[in-house]
Amino acid sequence: MSNVTGNILVGGAEVCVGVGAPDGSVDDLATAIKGAASGTPKDFRAWMNSLPRTGGSELGSTGFTFYDVGFTSEGVEISYNPDFAEVEVDQLLDAARLFRQKMTVTVKTSFAEATLENLVYVWDLRDDYLSEGAEYKELYLVPGELGDRPNERALVFAGNAPVVAGTERLQRLYVTTRAVSMTASAHGVKRSEATMFPVEFRLLPDGGSSYSAYGKIIDQIA
Repeated sequence: MSNVTGNILVGGAEVCVGVGAPDGSVDDLATAIKGAASGTPKDFRAWMNSLPRTGGSELGSTGFTFYDVGFTSEGVEISYNPDFAEVEVDQLLDAARLFRQKMTVTVKTSFAEATLENLVYVWDLRDDYLSEGAEYKELYLVPGELGDRPNERALVFAGNAPVVAGTERLQRLYVTTRAVSMTASAHGVKRSEATMFPVEFRLLPDGGSSYSAYGKIIDQIA
């Protein structure tokens, strides 16, 4: 089999966040995004760039309203972390069997546009903690209450897909429906550095989807 340099991917991703109560599974959301994106092949990045920062309307009947988070820094990192336990027996010096006992999937990026809307996502605050008046936009920093549930949001990003002969500008789309920001995040306000919001999302399985999947990755091939 010959080596294909087009399978070497370079480049960042466009990112958007969806809020609301989902109606359907990650399969339904992926289908709706395909329908919303224009062009042949589909231009998912253009769809994300067309999204509003505030306001907006629901995407079809998915239950989600999507927002553009703007520029990001250092791309997007997705981490797939299985945790295995082992069974040891007396006659072997190594494990006789391994079995999967835990799984975590995370997505990391940094929002380069330090808007209050982005801070809501990064700090896992409720959307109604942000208010806007004639002259001010205000965000409450609320500790929450015992037993509060985290806010689950849809997370979608698109990067480059492997090259297929005779096609151009193919994209790889990542779609998730249950992303939770649940790690500590700190940002600086410094004289010589841009203020960025680092964020790590923990993905949870979507029980309504095929295979109870964390999400879906779609490569354009035409």
